Amino acid sequence: MRKSIHLALVILFILGAAGSAQGFIMTIGDNDGYGYGIDDGANLPMSSDTHTWVFENRSGDEDAATDGAQVTDFEPYAARNLNFSLLFTPTTDGVTTFWIDYSGIQSSVFGRPTLLLDGVDFTYVLNLEQGAWGSDVTSIFLDPTLIDLSDGMLNVQFQGGMYDHIAFDYFALESVLSEDIPGGSFGEIPGGETPAPTPEPTSLILLGSGLVGLAYLRRRFS
Repeated sequence: MRKSIHLALVILFILGAAGSAQGFIMTIGDNDGYGYGIDDGANLPMSSDTHTWVFENRSGDEDAATDGAQVTDFEPYAARNLNFSLLFTPTTDGVTTFWIDYSGIQSSVFGRPTLLLDGVDFTYVLNLEQGAWGSDVTSIFLDPTLIDLSDGMLNVQFQGGMYDHIAFDYFALESVLSEDIPGGSFGEIPGGETPAPTPEPTSLILLGSGLVGLAYLRRRFS
């Protein structure tokens, strides 16, 4: 009896593990509207005082962070020059998207910035003429033929134009399994929390079948 039950448990574990792959969302920064609480894509608070271009709204945790959150929720006088890496568990089957919430790019006045992801130039997807208080959220599909994410690391480099005051609210990485993409669309903008693992339908079916089989074996040999 015990051998049969042990065998059923082993089979259940193997089947469950085989169907447990999933996507993920990870966010750097707290998606709080640059510390102002404004909606994504909204203009930052304005006044006649041009020094409102510069602000410091970082929380204590953001200020002490080393994962990239330390460069969010504030806008310095100097040009923004960023270089940090996002670390994650890679997904082998699916699509991965990089999100960036940014404000204040004025290329025609201060020069064109540069955004590199693993050394690949994606500057062209940004809104390069936002104005001093404008903000945008931009998503970038990470083409696996251009960017290898199998090492679980994405390097982010941003260099702003000279004297251009640019701010960031958050950076995010979203991976969606191929079978979970409805019509090829991606989900909503990440909200800052990593969702708990959710079994796929196949996993749930296997789990249910295994439990029923286990109950049958226990009843038969009791």
